Amino acid sequence: RAYIGNIRQGGRTYPDRMLRTPVNKFDTFPETNYIDVAVGDGDSITALKSFGDRLLQFKKNKVYIINVAGESEVLEAEYNNAGISFPSQVTKTNDGIAWVNDSGLWYFDGKQVQNLTLHVEDDGYALGTDDKGGPKIGFYKKENQIIYTPRVSGGIQTPWYIYNLNLIVY
Repeated sequence: RAYIGNIRQGGRTYPDRMLRTPVNKFDTFPETNYIDVAVGDGDSITALKSFGDRLLQFKKNKVYIINVAGESEVLEAEYNNAGISFPSQVTKTNDGIAWVNDSGLWYFDGKQVQNLTLHVEDDGYALGTDDKGGPKIGFYKKENQIIYTPRVSGGIQTPWYIYNLNLIVY
């Protein structure tokens, strides 16, 4: 199946709705195949990422972990203050999904969500407020490293950080 979120359907916008395809029809999104995880919470879907049989639905303030393994989707977990504002704040890694927001660097390994920088001393950098100057994240597959910045500034003033996933201890 394929999933899309933050849709316009029947002339109406549904910022917190997802559509799913029928099995093995990856380009067909029937209007009746919708999924509403958290309706009317005032928050829009900003990105969707999958890892294994889990779908991560990102909103500005929350992240929802949805199990998509069976015939129907099951909400497994909800994380407050873990959301993102733009798709440029999330990336897929060799072993999970990583994202950055004003609470730090987050990681989902298929089982649990962790804030990897929860205990890191604040360096005084403020997050950017738009997609151009806001947080960015990428993944260096060869070295299994997350590369991210809390804000983009001009020239050499942009602080970039590298998080080596080979050093994570579970």
